[in-house]
Amino acid sequence: MDDPIDSGASGAAPNASDERANSIRTAVIVGAFALFLLIVVGVAVAKGRNGSSSGTTDAGAPSTTTATTAKAGAPGTTTTKKPAMTSVCAKGNWPPIYDGKSAKLTTDPSANAYVWRENDGWSVRAIDPNGSDVKIVLTGSAALNPADFKAVSPDGGELKVTANTATFTVKGSDKANGFDFKACFLSELTIQIWAGDALWPAPQIVIGKNNMPLDIPIRAARSGA
Repeated sequence: MDDPIDSGASGAAPNASDERANSIRTAVIVGAFALFLLIVVGVAVAKGRNGSSSGTTDAGAPSTTTATTAKAGAPGTTTTKKPAMTSVCAKGNWPPIYDGKSAKLTTDPSANAYVWRENDGWSVRAIDPNGSDVKIVLTGSAALNPADFKAVSPDGGELKVTANTATFTVKGSDKANGFDFKACFLSELTIQIWAGDALWPAPQIVIGKNNMPLDIPIRAARSGA
């Protein structure tokens, strides 16, 4: 007689609860593996960013930058040019008749006086080989700042700045003596140049590159100031 069939034999088909348990286990394993991959990628990206910000190379050594200075005129270099002369202040313009330095200042040793503007500053010089006492008086439309004035005097002239007046004095010689100053804070200025007790005559004063002043004392007003 044949043995009866055992319902718990190994060949029996799995039930539905076992299939659900297997599916859950598989999903958990896959999810854990995906999370692990995300963590690995995030760590790699973070290290890459830290390496870039700290300036390190792949070998971990700090990166360096070497600056090279080329000789003037060499290929790949940029030459900075001197700013072009201008009569323009931040607000308002001085008359362009004063712009530029006269070549006579260095080529003509006779008794002459010079007033000119270059870039952001004014200059006044006087040459008197006759030895007269030279005095230059600048009067501004506002209080003057001594820091804006600089004596230029090979013969040891003296410059005093008080209130709205600057006074320069020196014994005359065949050298150019005077002072430089900035005046964009002024709307008007007046310049008197004296040789002894007499005002310097207009024909012996050069303003700008080669102009003669229309008035003595010299007067200039800044338009739009």
